[in-house]
Amino acid sequence: MRRILAVLLVLALLAGVLAYTQGERRRAGQRIDNLERELDRLRKENETLREELSRLKAQRAGGQDVTVYFVFSGEREFSLVPEVRQVPGGNLPLEALRELAKGPSAGSGLNRSLPEGTRVLGLEVKDGIAYADFSREIVENFNWGASLEGLMVAAIANTLTEFPQIEGVLVLVEGKQVETLGGHLSANEIFRRNEEVIHRLPEGQ
Repeated sequence: MRRILAVLLVLALLAGVLAYTQGERRRAGQRIDNLERELDRLRKENETLREELSRLKAQRAGGQDVTVYFVFSGEREFSLVPEVRQVPGGNLPLEALRELAKGPSAGSGLNRSLPEGTRVLGLEVKDGIAYADFSREIVENFNWGASLEGLMVAAIANTLTEFPQIEGVLVLVEGKQVETLGGHLSANEIFRRNEEVIHRLPEGQ
C-alpha cells in the first residue's frame, strides 16, 4: 500500500512539474510575442524619427526640394502621387532615388513604390540615360502583381526624369542588367517618363 501511495505521489509531483513547465512555456511564448510587437513598433517609430531628423538637417543645411513618386491606392486602380522631399545639395538625382527607397512619409496614406529593404547602390548618368543600381531586394522582396511592377518602374523613371539632364532610366540590380524585376515586365529596356499614371491629389490632401 505504501508503495502504491509513493508511486501516486511521484506521479502527482511529475504531473505538477509538467503543468508548471507547460505554463511557463506559454507565458514565455506570450512574452516573446509581446516583445516582438513592441520591437516592431519601435522600429517603425525609429524610422519615422530618422526621416524627420533627415528632413530637419536638410532644412538647417539649406537643402533643396526633389519630387519622388509613391503608390496611391484608389477605389478601382493604383496610380502614382508626387511627394516633395528636401535633401542636402550635391547629387540631387541620387538623393531623390534614396528618398524613393525610404518610402512615403508617415501619415501620407501612400504606399511604397519599391519593395521593403531595397537600397540604392549607385547612379550614373550618360548621354541622358540614368543607370540606377539597386540592391537585390528590389527583386527578392517583390511580391506584387503586374500593375504594381509597372508602377514601380514608372516611379523610378518619373522621379529621375524630374531632372532635365535625364531622359530615360535603365535599372540595374547589383550592377547588372536583369531580365525582369517582378516577373511580369522586361527590365532590359530604357524606361521613359509616364505621365498617364500620375494621380494629382486635391489641395489639402
